[in-house]
Amino acid sequence: MNTHQKYQTQNHTHMDWQYQENSQFEYPRSALMLVHAGDGRWFVAQEFGTEYSGFEGVPKSSNDLDTDPTFYPNEDAAATAAFGFMKQIYPGYADEQLASYLADE
Repeated sequence: MNTHQKYQTQNHTHMDWQYQENSQFEYPRSALMLVHAGDGRWFVAQEFGTEYSGFEGVPKSSNDLDTDPTFYPNEDAAATAAFGFMKQIYPGYADEQLASYLADE
């Protein structure tokens, strides 16, 4: 069993965007994804890497059944929370990236 089975996920969105550091675009060493649970709620999970392992309510991988995810009522709320985590790890993320994502949804 994994988190996709446990929460009967319907969809997920990868948030492994490039960010700017020292005037260069970089690919993150760790990334998050937004997961749409079968009951309509959303949560944030670490897609790969380990840099988000210290955030409460963020499963460390799809195999992490010990971490109870923090649930959000909709995708926009989950994306906003995820972006806040992302900016803490990678400050080079531009706020416009979240604004663009939310506008597309």
